[in-house]
Amino acid sequence: MLKRINLAIGSRRISVINKIALALGLLLLFIIPVVGSSFFLREQALIRREYQGKGQEIARTVALFAAEYILLGNLDFLTDLVHKLKSYGNIEYVIITDGSGRVLAASTTNSPAGGKTVGVKTAATANEFTAPITPFGGETIGYVRLGLNPAQLKNSTLAMAVDWALFALAAVLAGIFLAAILTKRILQKPLAELTAAAELVSAGDFSSRANVLGGDELGDLANSFNTMSFHLANLIQSVKINIADVQKGMEQLHSSLQTAGRTNSRFLRNLACLKENAEEQLKALALSASLAEQLANRFQQTSERQKASFNLTNNALEAGEKGATAVRAATSKLNDFYHELAESPKLQALLLEKGELWSAGIANLAALSDHLAPFVVEVALEAAKSGNEGLTAAAENLSQALRDTYTYLKNLRLELIALMDACRANREALEKSLLQVEALQDNLATSTTTWVELRQILQGKKEVELEIQGELEWLATASHTLTKDFADYLPALNKLLQGSLSSDGQLPLADWQEIDSLTKKLLRMIERLKALAWQYKT
Repeated sequence: MLKRINLAIGSRRISVINKIALALGLLLLFIIPVVGSSFFLREQALIRREYQGKGQEIARTVALFAAEYILLGNLDFLTDLVHKLKSYGNIEYVIITDGSGRVLAASTTNSPAGGKTVGVKTAATANEFTAPITPFGGETIGYVRLGLNPAQLKNSTLAMAVDWALFALAAVLAGIFLAAILTKRILQKPLAELTAAAELVSAGDFSSRANVLGGDELGDLANSFNTMSFHLANLIQSVKINIADVQKGMEQLHSSLQTAGRTNSRFLRNLACLKENAEEQLKALALSASLAEQLANRFQQTSERQKASFNLTNNALEAGEKGATAVRAATSKLNDFYHELAESPKLQALLLEKGELWSAGIANLAALSDHLAPFVVEVALEAAKSGNEGLTAAAENLSQALRDTYTYLKNLRLELIALMDACRANREALEKSLLQVEALQDNLATSTTTWVELRQILQGKKEVELEIQGELEWLATASHTLTKDFADYLPALNKLLQGSLSSDGQLPLADWQEIDSLTKKLLRMIERLKALAWQYKT
């Protein structure tokens, strides 16, 4: 029955591998457009600001030259300047007016009309930029109106949008492809083994085993499944043996009763022997009833263990959720640590660069002190020859100070070199640490994927355990029914055997008919029990 249900569900379901690949694809499909849109809007705003800044800068520059030409009254140079600016590809028009709005020079006759147009907001909207013409320290004598062609801005925005769309499509396809490959390599074989073993067990073949290698949760699940199949196989085998014994005894009893009905006289002669055989058969039936009760208890215990396993699966599923959350938090903290650690090599490189300069300066100072020492000695000798004791003492003090300075600078340079060596070693260690942190980031990403896959596997195990629990409850109910039937039939049959003979030594007809009816019921009950047991292969 479970096999039919699994086949019916399997025709409509989607595999775990495809679900993981689809989920990752949808995640990338959501994240990449959001990030791309944010970056696109930011870059578009930056380009627009640069565009507006470029227009304002050109307008102000033209205003500086125009102020000089207007003050000199040289409108020809002003016209040449306007036409030269118009020859640039991205400038639409240039208009120079005086303070009253009269046009002094214009690049085209189709330029927008108007006087003093001032304001950043209006200029940005119309792609027009206005700058006042103000001499140094004077008042405004005119205005420069500059119009830029927006085609370059539109082309840059369109090219950026196309590049981001192609990148997003390539990233989504690559993510789905990698997720499908990794999931197939990790989950496909263990899940196929567990599915095949579960289908065989649901069909009644308890000898099947799930061969899943490894010490992970899938391996533990396969071992638990194999142990459960082994115990169920032993239980069914014991039931089969007991049923065979009971059936054999009942068949012998039924044959004896039929022979006794046909030949009453022969039955009377052999009644004592028959009663003894019947008592033995009753004992066998009592033993079978006890075994049936044990079977019912075993089914009940198995059902309780299955419920406990179901609870453990729920706990494992919750633990998987917590583990995935913890791994994501650790990944976030590790990324922050990586960014902070990446700044240290830059500081150390700057320190090494400055240390080289400082070392060279200290070496020059030490060399200068060393070169001054002979000169000071000569000064001391000349002072001694001339008898100037003050100069001699000063020269000696200076010589001693130069020697001390040379020694101090030499030691300081050695310490600086040692510090630079330590800084280089620390820099190499930091680079190795960065590589290790990157490797740890990759491991955490793999762990996150593994936690998600484990949660989906546990969810599938939970569904299978629900089906097995339903079957075990049905078996427990059937076993209790059989035990109740044994408890009802055995006392009546024992009573009939004890009072089988009447006072005149004849077998009462009513008792014989009742015995025959009970025997037939017992045979039918045994057939039902046998059919129930042979549903399972051992």
